[in-house]
Amino acid sequence: MGPVHVISLERTPERRAAFARRNPHLDYIFFDAVDGAALTAEAVAASGLFRPGLSYTRGAYGVALSHHALWQKAVAQGEPLTVAEDDAIFREDFAAAQAELLAGLQPGWDMVLWGWNFDSVLALRVLPGVPAAMAFDQKALLAALPGFPFTAARPQAFRLDIAFGLPAYTISPGGAKKIAARCFPLADFTMSVPILPQPVRNEGLDTALSQVYPSTDSYVAFPPLAISPNDRAASTIQNGQYLR
Repeated sequence: MGPVHVISLERTPERRAAFARRNPHLDYIFFDAVDGAALTAEAVAASGLFRPGLSYTRGAYGVALSHHALWQKAVAQGEPLTVAEDDAIFREDFAAAQAELLAGLQPGWDMVLWGWNFDSVLALRVLPGVPAAMAFDQKALLAALPGFPFTAARPQAFRLDIAFGLPAYTISPGGAKKIAARCFPLADFTMSVPILPQPVRNEGLDTALSQVYPSTDSYVAFPPLAISPNDRAASTIQNGQYLR
């Protein structure tokens, strides 16, 4: 498996430095993210990857374009690609645990999510046809961040239904082609989510992915091998401006 491709804006060196401090054990390279702040409505329309009417910030458009570019790279290289966001924190044994988990999957797997946002819902299938939804304690997660890299519980792969956030994942070439075709062009929609009282609107790529996970051979590692503090106050996506 090659290095982790870390999506990061070239203009945010402080985030890159923080990632390096948190993950000294990781083999990674930075991938210059598409800067949503520099996007125009005309450029977004010309890409052909977005339907009109999306409730996306500029940052959300940039994130979607960045992930799409890496999926295209996986297809072109013909090899699985591991992708992360620049606030992700990985376990020290990530490389070994990742290799073991992937080796145990049936051929033809599409995507494996290594972590998710703890301030929302994770839905997976513990048995064929038996979904389960879980909620988590975000405050407890934040308190546990310093010790997370040293945890060693053996993860298992469960079929994935719904997850929010994309702190880290590995996607196969076939999965990249399939998932891109089913996600894009991104469109406005709402979806019902177990436990949550209100439908969730598509305001980012992770929501679009949650609509297609069940129809693909996608998995989630439980417990996670990567987590994110998901600091909304520092997010350039959630706090970004909208295209006009």
